[in-house]
Amino acid sequence: MTKIYKFLVLLMLILFAGSVTKVNAQLGLDPNNYSYLTYQMGTSNYSNGAKSGVLPSVSSYNGYSSFLQNPAVMGMAKESDFTFSLINNNINEQSTFLGNSTSESNNSFRLGEFGFVYKAPTYQGSFIIGAGYTTTDIYNRIDNSSAFNQRSSITDYFAEPGSGFETLAFETFAADYVTQTSTSLTSIFRLDTGYRGLDQDFIRRQSGRIGNYSAFISSEIAKSLYAGVSLGYSYGNHRFQNSFLEVDLQNNYNRELIPSSRAGQFTDVESLEFTEDLESLHYGFDLRAGVALDMNFLKIGSSIYLPFLMRIEEDYYTSLQNNLDDGSEPFFFEEDYGIFKYRLRRPTEYQFGLSLGPAAGVEISASARYRDFTELEVDFVSDSDGDGLERITLARDQQRVNEQIRDLYQSTMDYRLGLKYSMNDNTELYGGYAYSPSPSTEFEVIRTQISAGFEYDLSPEWSFTFGGQYTVWNDRSVLYEFDNNTSVISEQTSLRSQLFNVIAGIRYTFR
Repeated sequence: MTKIYKFLVLLMLILFAGSVTKVNAQLGLDPNNYSYLTYQMGTSNYSNGAKSGVLPSVSSYNGYSSFLQNPAVMGMAKESDFTFSLINNNINEQSTFLGNSTSESNNSFRLGEFGFVYKAPTYQGSFIIGAGYTTTDIYNRIDNSSAFNQRSSITDYFAEPGSGFETLAFETFAADYVTQTSTSLTSIFRLDTGYRGLDQDFIRRQSGRIGNYSAFISSEIAKSLYAGVSLGYSYGNHRFQNSFLEVDLQNNYNRELIPSSRAGQFTDVESLEFTEDLESLHYGFDLRAGVALDMNFLKIGSSIYLPFLMRIEEDYYTSLQNNLDDGSEPFFFEEDYGIFKYRLRRPTEYQFGLSLGPAAGVEISASARYRDFTELEVDFVSDSDGDGLERITLARDQQRVNEQIRDLYQSTMDYRLGLKYSMNDNTELYGGYAYSPSPSTEFEVIRTQISAGFEYDLSPEWSFTFGGQYTVWNDRSVLYEFDNNTSVISEQTSLRSQLFNVIAGIRYTFR
């Protein structure tokens, strides 16, 4: 408990100095930073349904996963059906670090949605129930680059007081004390001759997903007025892996500072290999409720998303290996911080929408979603098994972190537009546009999405849906940062991210 707690405080209180939509912007942060992770795990995404993932569904029904935007519109379903879809998620990241640019792609194949909608027999109005699973978020990021860094080494960060990596650096001779009376560490590359630069290579990956298991009810409570509610359980995993290499390719450091495994000899650093692996599980319940009014040509709707506390369990591992110039046995040290448990309060969401049509086979829809990210709040104490003193310390740091979250984030309003066109009795075309402003007060990450798809009836019972989403945004990722006593040095990459989702599904209608 003590080790992982110390590291937790490190992440939130020191890395918060790096500046802060879904699937999944890094918001200018270190992806191992808890200010980033709380956003990542504490907010919901639009559904990844082949149809509702393209079209706004706050005021009109667009298939099984429409309830994630407003459960009331499920009452507009004309028939009972079963839906199944798959999603292919492909990310392309162009990373620029110290003037060098590298492009990487990564692919992820997931279940999109799996569920049923049942229209119960009624004398008048409608009564709909349903249940199933929807993948709401996919974590798929890759940041890979290399450059010669004349300004800093990652060991500068390790050596900083309170970094949490002091032991890792000291045990591997990546940092040392200048004199026997020194009270703080100094990077091994700044001892004796001073810093002369290093070649740095890194690759950082994020993977995982969040899925939502839900059941819903919707009914026409008055003529053309629908009300609905859903209860969901979100469960997911997130993994961050970092491999960071520093190499003295130019042999700038050829001193006799580090004891060799060869008796009586001393040598210097040839390369440093740093690894991180953070795995987390997160789970929690949520409640959605909404109303919708169908006035034939005009439909309007609104909904509220009320998340309960999310519980998070994390396991963090890190290691550092110092490979020596003379080829002797390297110095290696690793730390497994064990499981840390805490809770996360997520923000309430409000959605509003309207639809016009159909007229000449065309229906236009729009929606807006309001979220206040300052409502994100961590709770370190409730699941702590520490003693009284440790719980007091946890409570103090919990307060500080939550204050920083409120400074770092802001409220946002997302917008979506959609157009649906019925070509004939068998074919329906649709397209959409989405705009998501940045939730960060310090770094602007604006995402735009263009999407399109179609539904084709193969028979009176079977239909095929196919949709695509293209999302683009500029981002930034902090590699490490430290205070050199005169200013904060922040090493970071600039990212140009392009996300391609392809969703294909089938729908079976039953009576």
